Amino acid sequence: MEKLLTRDNKTRYMMLSRLKQDCEYYLGHGSRNPKNLWAGSEARQIEFMEALWNSFGPDEKPEWLTPEQIRAYGERMLTPDKYRGVTDKCCEILERTRDGDYLDPADLKLTELAVNRRLNDKGLAALDKLHRRVMAGEYVKPWLHGVEHMTRDNEGFIFYKDKQVEHYSGFYINSLEAGRDLANVAERCAYLERQGVEVSCANVIWGWDRYKDAFGVEQKEKLDLTLAGSGLTFSKIAIDNNWNREIQFFSPGIAMWEQISAGPEFRDLYDGCDHTHGFEVSIQSYRYGGAADYDGPEAMSLIPFCYDYLREQKVLDKVKSQNFMVPPERSQETEYQAEDEDEAEDSL
Repeated sequence: MEKLLTRDNKTRYMMLSRLKQDCEYYLGHGSRNPKNLWAGSEARQIEFMEALWNSFGPDEKPEWLTPEQIRAYGERMLTPDKYRGVTDKCCEILERTRDGDYLDPADLKLTELAVNRRLNDKGLAALDKLHRRVMAGEYVKPWLHGVEHMTRDNEGFIFYKDKQVEHYSGFYINSLEAGRDLANVAERCAYLERQGVEVSCANVIWGWDRYKDAFGVEQKEKLDLTLAGSGLTFSKIAIDNNWNREIQFFSPGIAMWEQISAGPEFRDLYDGCDHTHGFEVSIQSYRYGGAADYDGPEAMSLIPFCYDYLREQKVLDKVKSQNFMVPPERSQETEYQAEDEDEAEDSL
């Protein structure tokens, strides 16, 4: 080192630049391996850089490197590395999951952030847990929106027991509306499976008309068995933002706007779309079954799967019809545009 400090300015500039580049590589793609440092260790590397910088006269010191920057390199390089071994773990995760094809997108993103050294302590703990599950052969993709047997890949394709049946894109895949639609798709898949019919996008989506009536009969039978002679009042809500999104969902009882506007379904729509066109709201309330009220959530959970069939069979009694507009940018204040119930559009 002493000999190096007596060399000409050009040689010392070049050497200092080389040491600086070593530090950058060490902290980046070099995976903090001291073999990538000219000095062979973190402490000696910083010591040499400080000695070289101080060897220049007052008017010769490099403008592209300051003592503060050298100290910053030292702090980062001499601090115990919480990322040590993380790159190897990520490589093992990817190797065991066909380069991430078998990973849930959230787990793939976790792995990506780990490789780029952008995880906090909580994220690193999650990565350790993911690594242990993958290496033990215990990793299973989480069900999308909690719907049994439904998963997705990193391109938005939707699978039922590893059979591709749908595709969701953009922000929609994480919306509550996607969760409701996914439950319907899963129920269709399970029905086709019971009938010995191939579960495919062609049958579940494009060719569903061939099976929908028999499916409706089966779901109605389930509903009647659940009700056991009792009855159920429910509402079908449709909200259109007059631009590019519409949501539909069901609610027990006769739903009112005050209840809907404070609920998660409307908030999910409101937060994810253009508000400048206002919202068209349709609330259609029905009664099905006997006079006694059914007490429990089971029957209500079946309504989304058999509603169309019940409507077609004309076995629903209309209880109340509400149709109105929510003005642009004032989602919590409703202007009711009164319509005669007989003239109100009974949407879907």
